[in-house]
Amino acid sequence: MDFRDNVYYYSRGAGLVMGNSFLFLGTYKRSYSFRNGALRGIKIVTGLIPFFIIAGWIESFITRYADAYPVVGAAAIILSLSAISILLFILIIYIKQRPMKD
Repeated sequence: MDFRDNVYYYSRGAGLVMGNSFLFLGTYKRSYSFRNGALRGIKIVTGLIPFFIIAGWIESFITRYADAYPVVGAAAIILSLSAISILLFILIIYIKQRPMKD
């Protein structure tokens, strides 16, 4: 599993957010709940656009050399894991610094 797979999984999560808002309304009307869920899903996908571009670049320029040169494949895996680790670290710091709502 590499960087592009994670991006695809997160985009699937955006679809699940939309579907969840359509099926589980809470106390809202169906149209209002679905609109809010769609907005949340669009925010997720919009945030993933740079990662789609990076994943496409990896797929088109690096993956084709991975079979010919094992070092390139290993470097791609290491770079992907380090990018994911850095993003998760930044996310954890952001969550801890965000003020709590009452």
